[in-house]
Amino acid sequence: MILAHRGRVTARPRRTGMHQLLLTGGLWPPTRAVLVHLWSVPSRGPYGRCMDVPALLNTAGGFVGTLGARVQSSSRDGALLRLDAGPELHNHIGGPHAAAIFGLGETAAFALLLEVFGDLVESGAAVPLIKSGHIDYSAVATGPLLATSRLIDDEDTARASLAQRGVATFDVEVLFHREADDVQTAVMTARMALKAT
Repeated sequence: MILAHRGRVTARPRRTGMHQLLLTGGLWPPTRAVLVHLWSVPSRGPYGRCMDVPALLNTAGGFVGTLGARVQSSSRDGALLRLDAGPELHNHIGGPHAAAIFGLGETAAFALLLEVFGDLVESGAAVPLIKSGHIDYSAVATGPLLATSRLIDDEDTARASLAQRGVATFDVEVLFHREADDVQTAVMTARMALKAT
C-alpha cells in the first residue's frame, strides 16, 4: 500500500495481488480520503506492474478533483485528458483560464509519468514531482479542451539517473486542442522529476 499525505509518499508492502493507494486529496494537501484500487496486471512495459491511471486520477480529490479534468485514455505512449471547465474556472472571455489550462497540462504530464514510471511510485521507491513548466498559448481556448501528453526524453536514462543520483528529471510535451474544431491552442513542456525516497 502507498500512502500519500501532504505530498509525501510512503510504501507499505502487501502480499496480495490487489494494491491500494490512499489519496488524501490526490498527491496534494489533503481535503478528503479517496480509496482507489490499483490492479496488478502483467506488465505493459519492461518494468513490472502498472497502475489504473484513469481510475486513480478520475477519482482524485484536491486540486485535480477541483479542476475536473478526466483521463480519456492513457498508456506508456501517451495520455489524453479532457477538461470541460465550468464558469468557476473561466477567464474574462468565457473560456478556461490560463491557470486551469496549465493545471490540465500538469495533470496530463503526471498521468504519463504514472504510466511510464508507476512501478517506482507504487513501490514507494520514488516520489513524483513537477520541477518546472513552460507553456505557449497560441489560440483562444473555448469549450471543452483536450490535452495529449508524451514523453520526449529517454525512459532508460531517467531510470539510470534515479538509480545513480537519487533523482531523475525528464520532459513531457503536452499539446492542447479545442474539442469542437481540433485547433491547437497551446503547447507545454513539463519538466517532471522523480526523487528517491
